[in-house]
Amino acid sequence: MTLTTLAADTGGKAFLDSNDLALGIKLAQESISSYYIMGYYTTNVKEDGKFRKIDVKLPGVPNVGKLTFRPGYWADKDWHKMNGEDKEQQLKEAIAAGDPVTDLPIALEVDIFRIGPTQYYVPVSVRVPGAVVELAAKGNGGTTKVDFLGQIMDETKQTVGNVRDFITITLDQADKERASNRVYQYDAGFTLEPGRYHMKFLVRENVTGKMGTFEKRFFVPDLSADTSGLKTSTIVYSSQRESLKAAVGAAEKLTTKVVSANPLIDGDTKVMPTVGDTKIFRRRQNMFVTFDVYDARPDPADPASRRIKVSMSLFTKDKTTGADKLAFQIAPLDFTQIATTRPDAVPVKLQLPLKDLAPGEYTSQINVVDEVGRKFAFPREQIVITQ
Repeated sequence: MTLTTLAADTGGKAFLDSNDLALGIKLAQESISSYYIMGYYTTNVKEDGKFRKIDVKLPGVPNVGKLTFRPGYWADKDWHKMNGEDKEQQLKEAIAAGDPVTDLPIALEVDIFRIGPTQYYVPVSVRVPGAVVELAAKGNGGTTKVDFLGQIMDETKQTVGNVRDFITITLDQADKERASNRVYQYDAGFTLEPGRYHMKFLVRENVTGKMGTFEKRFFVPDLSADTSGLKTSTIVYSSQRESLKAAVGAAEKLTTKVVSANPLIDGDTKVMPTVGDTKIFRRRQNMFVTFDVYDARPDPADPASRRIKVSMSLFTKDKTTGADKLAFQIAPLDFTQIATTRPDAVPVKLQLPLKDLAPGEYTSQINVVDEVGRKFAFPREQIVITQ
């Protein structure tokens, strides 16, 4: 029987259905009432992926009874000796494992935009520091392939979204020399309904086989049920906009339908979200801010338009009092046009040069006002500006 075989292969014991739950629990308790835990370090250091048998004996000890133990284990396998099937199996096992894999550090950003009455587009940005990505020599430059495996589960632990993809990185000699200062970003997108979700992403580079995982829980709100305050999407902060052709990696094929539906794509450029709980920028960069405003009241003079005013303030902490101190402000700007691909959404895009701001920690506050509906939103974010 399958359960009996599984128990024997893992050193366990099968308790088959006898319609007596109390007896089964009693037998399980008795089986672990007295036991020894044994372990050993193998002297076989070969990473050949072969099955190694285990046998446990107690010579000279009478009346031992039956010994229960695992019959063996599979040895690790050297990355360079793995075939394609081995590598795929390694990815599946790593994404299913309960413990995180930390050989390759990665960071992940999840944003949320409404694209239908009960549908939300969830762009996901995965970043890998170039300093940890090994490159194989290719001419005077370098190359590698990076695998991505992502999975989203709902509260019932049902898989509601997944992605399996890869990107190939090829650098010339000049780029290879600067590779350790680069950050590689991969983008995916999922369409979800309101609810709570758990996301896990796995990244593997294919020169050394190093892997890393990142897990995140997130909540997709039901904005149709929220009548208080002004509704907005995630506020996306970015220091970079790239040509669609220059993006390092993307899960979606850039069809006309995908481009028109993605709130982070504007024409032939794409917003590359800044990843992390604290948004970090350099003074030589621009700060781009992108978000949608939802369900604003129509303008009485033009029902096809809205009257949204948006301003932005950066605060530092007063060293004496600890109170917020205004460091910079963008005067109110008008946004009136509704997005053609998202219902009743007014897209907002701001750009702030950072060259005149001193390095340090700031609190960014976006002030959003629906002048007709008399509703407000004041989302805040912690940012850091470096030299």
